[in-house]
Amino acid sequence: MKWDDHRRITTYVCKLFNFDEETTRKISEASILPDKEPDYVIVRRKKRTYRKRVSHHSEEGLEMGLKYLKIARKEFVKKGDFETPLGRALHYFQDYVVGTEKKLWIFSLRSWEKHDQLEANLPERIDWKPAKEGMESKVYPHQILGTIRKRGKGETPEEVLNLAVYATALAVKMVVDPYVEGVEENYQKHLKIMLFISLLSFLSGLIALGLNLEGVLAGLFLVLVGYVLNIPFRRARFDYKWWKP
Repeated sequence: MKWDDHRRITTYVCKLFNFDEETTRKISEASILPDKEPDYVIVRRKKRTYRKRVSHHSEEGLEMGLKYLKIARKEFVKKGDFETPLGRALHYFQDYVVGTEKKLWIFSLRSWEKHDQLEANLPERIDWKPAKEGMESKVYPHQILGTIRKRGKGETPEEVLNLAVYATALAVKMVVDPYVEGVEENYQKHLKIMLFISLLSFLSGLIALGLNLEGVLAGLFLVLVGYVLNIPFRRARFDYKWWKP
């Protein structure tokens, strides 16, 4: 997406959240930083390890956006510099919704020509309805990426703009006023269940291998497995930590 479009979408949404002029400017300028100061991830292969630039229109970019959004939420709560990580997060969410695939019979191929045509023809006028929908959404923090994915990628310039505006409004809301109804109660419920499962897992390791180092290690391993497999607890914890970072 062009820098001017990143800026104008971000500025439009920030004004709806009643940010002051300086805060809006900082977030808007930060929304082009991933192009000016790219993010990289470490890729490890059998023969070599190297740095790779994060792809802005992929799942990788979406995950990077969430990473920055979490930082922005923490900074906002402690009244720190939330503008920069929020702007960077918005860049990835806005880029993600641009359609980059072209159908060829039953195959889907990445087409940068299509991508460029979509970005070059975004409407000048921004519709307030997608922004309003994002601002009023009842989406829990752990659902944000799934919500953006579910809406898909725009196949026309109008669709791209509307999706980008919605994703931007949803993301800003997650920072300044996340939907947290029932989050604490849900977390406490799943925490008790997780503690009970962990206790049973640890005792199982001791019973199986005895009261020794092997038994302790086996118990701890089973606790770890229980945590990884307990998706409801991990989601509840994610929402709670987002609410109270």
